[in-house]
Amino acid sequence: LRDWGGRARDVSEQNATFVAALQDERRRAAAETQLPSDLARENARAAKEEGAVERELADLLAQQLQVRAALATLAAERAELDAQADELWQRANCAQLAAIERADGELHNAQLLAHCNRELRRLKATSVLDDVFDIWFEGAFGTVNGLRLGRLPAEQVEWAEINAALGHAALLVDTLAAAHHLRLPKHTLHIMGSFTKIAHNDEPKALLELHGSGSLQLGRIFSGTRFDRALCMFLQCVGALVAHARRSASDSLGEAPYRIEEDRIGTPGKMLSIRLQFNQDELWTRALKYMLTDLKWLLAWSSQVTAVPKGESASVAASPHR
Repeated sequence: LRDWGGRARDVSEQNATFVAALQDERRRAAAETQLPSDLARENARAAKEEGAVERELADLLAQQLQVRAALATLAAERAELDAQADELWQRANCAQLAAIERADGELHNAQLLAHCNRELRRLKATSVLDDVFDIWFEGAFGTVNGLRLGRLPAEQVEWAEINAALGHAALLVDTLAAAHHLRLPKHTLHIMGSFTKIAHNDEPKALLELHGSGSLQLGRIFSGTRFDRALCMFLQCVGALVAHARRSASDSLGEAPYRIEEDRIGTPGKMLSIRLQFNQDELWTRALKYMLTDLKWLLAWSSQVTAVPKGESASVAASPHR
């Protein structure tokens, strides 16, 4: 039975194979028997589709050429823009470098200006006149640049030293008046070192000697000696400067140490004559010391005030110093 069952299965499989082959043959025969008109229609449709594809391909090729041309144009424009950008960057770098250089120059100028201002303040605070005219004291004597002004019975200073000290004092008064563009109201100094002279403005040719000599001792018995008159006129010049300085002196500077009235100088109740004739050497020397003290006060005043602008003259007040 098993053998017959196996043979039955084999026969069934062979039968299915034959049936499938028969169906394939029938389909092939049906395809071969199609009408020629169907084939023609199929060929026409295929040809039409082929033409459409060719036209589309041609359009695509044309578009490709246009795209390539556009890309070439864009590439040229980009190259031009890159060149312009490079030029702009170069100009920007040059401008930035110039700005940095200007900033450095401005900083340098600002630093130079600050340095100059510091130097100017330092120079303004430096009194040149104090260095040129060193007024100090040596015992009973007042000194100017180390030269003693006066005489004592126990210490007879040479007239050459006294005259040199008077020459320095006169030069200081003349320098202060010129530095502040001031005119002395009554007198004019003729600076000639140890042989300085002075004149009244009403008699400019009548020069009086602001210097003495050893023979002056003999002239003490006569009144109104030329040297005493010159000393009085010079003291009035100092008094006129002091009177002018008082109007612009700061509170910190205070008043001049000694009052000047005509031919006398000192403090209230203790006024001393500047004249040598009929005077004691000690008192005359003290009066000269007082005068140098006022001149030293004028030096301090000069270093504090601002000089009158050049071209503007100020007349020194002639009123006595109170």
